[in-house]
Amino acid sequence: MSQSEEIAADNPEDSVFPCGDPTCPCIVSYSPEDLASRESVSEMVVICDDILTISFGLTYGNFIKNNSLHSDLILKLKTIQEASLALPIDFKDKNLKTDWDSIQTVYTQVVHPDLGFNPEALWDLIRLDLPFLRQCLDIIINGCTHVY
Repeated sequence: MSQSEEIAADNPEDSVFPCGDPTCPCIVSYSPEDLASRESVSEMVVICDDILTISFGLTYGNFIKNNSLHSDLILKLKTIQEASLALPIDFKDKNLKTDWDSIQTVYTQVVHPDLGFNPEALWDLIRLDLPFLRQCLDIIINGCTHVY
């Protein structure tokens, strides 16, 4: 019997296999603490979707010139960073596939404590990193994709 099968056998009402495969290590516990953390992750996914929607179709030139857009996006990134930092360590340990280091620094990647705001870094983060980070968060909500 695998470790995940043993866990499920010990706590059948507290655990499910999100992907439907009892041999997969993606078992998720639904304790009350985990449900609250998953709700917080769901809110982070909504914010990521909002950022991606707002920035969709913008050219680099229009993006760089739009200071009010920068302020809005920076505030959203700060919210994601703060929410991820507030998640319990044991919840993060259960979700090792997620790149927590990147999520926990999304704001400081574009607003450096000494150098200030970098619009090019914001553009790169939204275009290159945020879709992947959003996918990592979505795996926590919807379960395993078997893509490691």
